[in-house]
Amino acid sequence: MSLQNLSCKVLADLGRHGAAMAAEEIDHLAVEHEIDLMLADPDCCRAMGQRFFEEMWESGRPEALEALYMFLGQDLLRKVFDGCPMGEPMQPLVAAVRTFNTAAARDQMDGRADDEREAA
Repeated sequence: MSLQNLSCKVLADLGRHGAAMAAEEIDHLAVEHEIDLMLADPDCCRAMGQRFFEEMWESGRPEALEALYMFLGQDLLRKVFDGCPMGEPMQPLVAAVRTFNTAAARDQMDGRADDEREAA
């Protein structure tokens, strides 16, 4: 297609559209770069994690919370139970998860025992 057959108005619109797309791409890349920098800084990463949990809790989006709970159960709780290496910085969390897993199992067993006693 030859540009000679297009009006100046169409070419100007095309130029503005291309510039807007380029600006959106530059903004997208800048945001990705900032996220990468933030997640590379341990203090900032921790603060982001805290903010994420607070926003998830306050969001009123039950489907997102359900997905988060499933992620925690399937990934974190399961990996600690299976003894997957988590690294030295994660040891306080690993210890807390082990304690939680044990307590949850005991609660479950106690509940079943109570149900069996009531049924008898």
